[in-house]
Amino acid sequence: MRRSWTGSQQFKVLESEDCSNENHSFLTEEILKKESRCFDLDIIFTFRYTGKGLRKMGGMASLENLTSLDLSSNEIERMEGLESLASLENLNLGRNRIRRIENIQNLTKLRTLNLEHNRLQEVEDLNLNSLSKLMGLKDLRIRGVESEKPQNPVCSHSRLSDLVFAALPELKCFDGERRHSLRLSSIDQDISELKTNPPKKMADAISWPNPEPFFSTSTLAAPPHESHLSDPTITKQIKECKENIRGLRELDAVLCKKIGEGCNGGQ
Repeated sequence: MRRSWTGSQQFKVLESEDCSNENHSFLTEEILKKESRCFDLDIIFTFRYTGKGLRKMGGMASLENLTSLDLSSNEIERMEGLESLASLENLNLGRNRIRRIENIQNLTKLRTLNLEHNRLQEVEDLNLNSLSKLMGLKDLRIRGVESEKPQNPVCSHSRLSDLVFAALPELKCFDGERRHSLRLSSIDQDISELKTNPPKKMADAISWPNPEPFFSTSTLAAPPHESHLSDPTITKQIKECKENIRGLRELDAVLCKKIGEGCNGGQ
């Protein structure tokens, strides 16, 4: 067991030694006291307990002043027992068996969360709605080292970074990637998709200036006569044309907004 103190304040750092062969399936208050050799758990600010075969989180209700918790490389299947850790700023649960991010609503001071090499399957398992309420969260990691297995299956999602950054406006870094609002590569992909599969209402307008003529060939040589404007078919075509133009303007406004946000985010 090691203890260290920093500056004038005595911050005890509790860390289980790697040389210990004792494994615990449950993290209890008794284990904390035994490992710390201290019955005053209020002075524990950092706790690291890795590679011990830990299967369940819990017994941490008395660690109200804990700011950093590392339970990586265990066999934890569920995030729990975090309700009393309101002072927690850094949480490392990498290399476990966690399938969903949950029970984090009280971690209002959390700044970094590491869940690399777990079993998060779908985007829904990231619980982005709950994460968005942690306004202090700046760094989220779930991808880990590409060459190491198993990897979180959700990492195979092609637009994962965009989804996460869009859902978490306060997040600064995701899997080592800095926020750039909406990346230009994403905008390019959006434009490419729109050109390939344009919305139905805008299909004719996008193909302009060679659309299907509104008037017959004989009438194109001269401006449309008033009688043409009263034709129901021509009136309908003019209305559709206006709608197409309006749709193009709305699309242009959206793309300009995305580009502007991207530029502002890079400053």
